[in-house]
Amino acid sequence: YFWWGDTVGYTNTNPNGSGQWVSVDGNNTTISFSESDTTANQTYDKDLAALYNDGNGYIDAADKNGKLKPEYDAAAAHWKEAWRMPTADEVEKLADEDVCQRTWVENYNDKVGVNGYVVRGKAGTPYANNEVFFPAAGSGSGSSLNGTGVGGRYWSSTPTPSSSFNAQNLVFNQNSFNGKGGGRYGGCVVRPVR
Repeated sequence: YFWWGDTVGYTNTNPNGSGQWVSVDGNNTTISFSESDTTANQTYDKDLAALYNDGNGYIDAADKNGKLKPEYDAAAAHWKEAWRMPTADEVEKLADEDVCQRTWVENYNDKVGVNGYVVRGKAGTPYANNEVFFPAAGSGSGSSLNGTGVGGRYWSSTPTPSSSFNAQNLVFNQNSFNGKGGGRYGGCVVRPVR
């Protein structure tokens, strides 16, 4: 789980509720996914000025096309090479019923408790014959991991143009699947793309 623009990544000691967030690099072991968390200053706030819009829609952490620069992109930091976080346009295509078909599945590939969406590109689109699974990994809020098995939030690399503190993300549960904006301090999963 990551803040938007954060490349450290965190796991929760209790996958079913309130626990402790532990960074994957061994540092900052008591952070909280909250805009007011003072223990997260070394991660989320390390580049706070770079992550805010300057009033003209410009964010130092983003390139001229509005995508996160590699040093702020969790996928690029962890998977290297050509991997990156998807753009808001790519996330919106996943949510577009004319482009993709989505099917909620439980116990994906016979793995008990692994629920989520299988997303398939429709015939006649550039995504035809492609398929991806989005686990219902939940999301981080405060010290809690919420919604595992029933929903998920996945970051895009795109800040919300009209907000100095939001970024676009994919949000879903069993009844809905869409792209929308959310606070950059929330704990979302990253699904790398090439």
